[in-house]
Amino acid sequence: MPGSITNPTDAYIQQKTLNNLSDKQAGASTNRKLGVARPAKPNELTEGAVVNDKTGLEIATIAQVDPDGVIVSTPTGKVKIPTDAFGHNKGGLLLDTTKAEFQQTVAKANAGS
Repeated sequence: MPGSITNPTDAYIQQKTLNNLSDKQAGASTNRKLGVARPAKPNELTEGAVVNDKTGLEIATIAQVDPDGVIVSTPTGKVKIPTDAFGHNKGGLLLDTTKAEFQQTVAKANAGS
């Protein structure tokens, strides 16, 4: 259907705009479903593990674990993230970012490639 939004991030942004939801309201709903995040344990950072954004949307997969960080892979490129940046909640591994912010970070990191 023309004009339909299939991207979950775009759908959320549109819904937030239409309903004038505050970030606090949206965050409270997410926190109830996903629970409180805690620092990820080293044994949770494994190749192939899915990484979500802070709202529970899948943003990357762990490609490699190095002593100085974790390389995550997305359809648009790879980026190394410090190990202590990862959290874990009921939804699994996560980074404290939105999908859109993370996509911008990956694009910048891979711009010179």
